[in-house]
Amino acid sequence: MLLSRTLCFCVLAGACLAQSPEELRTILRESLDKVQKADQQMGDYAYQRYNVRREFNTNGSVKAERTVLARHGFEDGYGFMQQVQRDGKSVPDAEQKLIQDAARARAAQLRSMSPAERAQAEPQTRSRAPEHSFLKEFPDALDYKKVGEETIDGRRTLVLECTPRPGYTATNMRARVFEKVRGKVWIDAAQSEIVRVDAEVFETVTIGWGMIGKVQKGTRFHLERRRLPDGNWLPESQSIRFSARILVFKTLAQEEITRYSEYRHKSTVTALDRLGTQRQN
Repeated sequence: MLLSRTLCFCVLAGACLAQSPEELRTILRESLDKVQKADQQMGDYAYQRYNVRREFNTNGSVKAERTVLARHGFEDGYGFMQQVQRDGKSVPDAEQKLIQDAARARAAQLRSMSPAERAQAEPQTRSRAPEHSFLKEFPDALDYKKVGEETIDGRRTLVLECTPRPGYTATNMRARVFEKVRGKVWIDAAQSEIVRVDAEVFETVTIGWGMIGKVQKGTRFHLERRRLPDGNWLPESQSIRFSARILVFKTLAQEEITRYSEYRHKSTVTALDRLGTQRQN
C-alpha cells in the first residue's frame, strides 16, 4: 500500500512539474485519448441533452433561434434518443409514442436474435475516424506552457496555455485551423482528463484554397467535462460560435450551445425501472 501511494505521488508530482512543451504534449495526447474513449461510452448512459442554435445577421443581431430538449434512454438495453421539447413546447404525445413504439419494436426484434445475429444487426456507432484523425493533430499542432493551477469542482487542474507551434504544417485539411488557434486547456492533475477547453481562431483560416471554405477570425470554442460518481468523465457543456464561408457562396454566422445532465448508467436505469414497475404492481 505504501509503495502504491508513493508511486501515485511520483506520477502526480511529475505531471505537476512538467514544464517543457514535449512533456505537456505527452499529457495532452493521453488526455485526448481518454476523451475519445469516453465519447464511445456515452451510449451506455441515459442522459438529457439541451441544445440551443442561433443564427445571426451580418450586424450581429439574432436572425433565428431554435432549442431542442432530448433524452437518451433505453428499451431493454437498446439506446434511443427522443425529443421531448422543441422551442420550449412539448413534443406532441402522438409523436413521442411513435418513437417509443419503434424503440420497443426494435428491442423485441434484437431480443429474438442469436448473439451473432444481434451483433450483426445492432446499429453501429457513427464512424468518428475523420474527426479523430483531425483531433489527433491537436497535441502536435500547438505549443503548450503551464501557466498555473486552478481548482474546479474541488479537483486540482493544470492550466495550459496553447499557441500555434512554429513551422508545423497540418496533415489533415481540417486541422489547418490549429495553425491559427490560441487558448487554454485545463487538465485534471490526478487523472489527466481534460476538464475545460477555451479556444479562439485569431486569424481567418482558408481551407482547400477557399473552395471548401473559410473559418473566420473570432470563431470560439468552449468545452466543459465533469467526473461522474462512477469515475467516468463525460461532457457537461460545449459551445461554438463561428462565422464561416462555405463553398465560396454561402456565409454562416451561428452559435450552438449544448448542455448535458442527469447521467445514469444503463445498468442503473434498468434497475430503477424494474424497481418502479414492482412498486406500481
